[in-house]
This record gives sequence, C-alpha cells and structure tokens, in this order.
Amino acid sequence: MHRLLPSLWVVFSGCVRATSEAAPSPVPATEEAPVSDHTIPATWRAWLTLSEADVLAKLELSSAEGGASYGPTSELSTAHAPAHYPGRFYFQGDKVVLITVMGEAVQGLEPASLARSVMSPRVELGSRAGKRFTHHIVPSAGIAWSDDGEEVAFVELFPPCSGEAYRARWYEEPGTFRK
Repeated sequence: MHRLLPSLWVVFSGCVRATSEAAPSPVPATEEAPVSDHTIPATWRAWLTLSEADVLAKLELSSAEGGASYGPTSELSTAHAPAHYPGRFYFQGDKVVLITVMGEAVQGLEPASLARSVMSPRVELGSRAGKRFTHHIVPSAGIAWSDDGEEVAFVELFPPCSGEAYRARWYEEPGTFRK
C-alpha cells in the first residue's frame, strides 16, 4: 500500500523525536531505515525528476487537478493520493516542481534533527503555519520546513535553487495572525 513511503522516510531519517508514546512509522516495520543522512538529497531529488505521468501511475491516479497555485506561483496542477504517498505533488507542465508533506507524515519529526540533517546555509522567515512558527529554507538542498521548535508543521521539497528564486516562486508572507 505505501510503496512510495521509503523515499519520504529517507528524507526524515534521524529526525524523529523519541517519546513515551509510539509514533506512527512512515514505513512498514519490515523495511530498514537508511544508514546515513547523506542520501537525503539523492533520494528526494529522484521524485522531483519523475514526470507527471510517472507520478500519477505510481499514485494510481488517472489525472492531476489543474488550476492549482502555491505561494505566488499559479497555473500548476496537483496530485495527492494519501493511501499511496503522504505528500502533495505540484506539476508545471510535465515536471514535478514541488512536493509538500504535512499532517501525520511529519508528526514526531524533531526540528533540531531535521535542521542538522540538511546542508546549510539556512534562511529563516515568517511561517504561514502560525505566529510561533519559523519557516526554515535550505534552497541549495531544495528543502524547507516550518516548525515552532518542538513540532514540524509541514515540509516542502523542490529542485535546488537560490534563496531569491525560492522566495519569488514558493514563499508567501504569513500576514498578520489574530487571536
């Protein structure tokens, strides 16, 4: 059922917080966790190089939904099949340009471990996730996430780019938060 989850697990390996409660595992217990975090960029980059048709086939979907946008970027199509993969794929033309992961798939991720597992330099901006959250961007590694120091709200995976290119294409100012 979760054929694509091992790739996501590699992205987050070593980033799960130890708790007294058993956190849901993103991969079946029969699969081993990766040996080291240096495989992170190669693993998720592989998903970003798939065509829209390949992703749809793996998700067992007949088509993507058009008319989507993310941040300031519009005219995207999107696909999401949580039974097969917890992320949402965004396409421009036939290319995967962004994968977002949130909800149960990021529960239990430890922000400090996630930060240590990717290359730097890291840019920190305001987050749409909430007033307490910070949006961390490592554009050269093609990863961004929002956390409040204790929990991760969402993760974004994208082709490596400059910080300016990320802000122009994907970042949206959070605006004013009200109680």
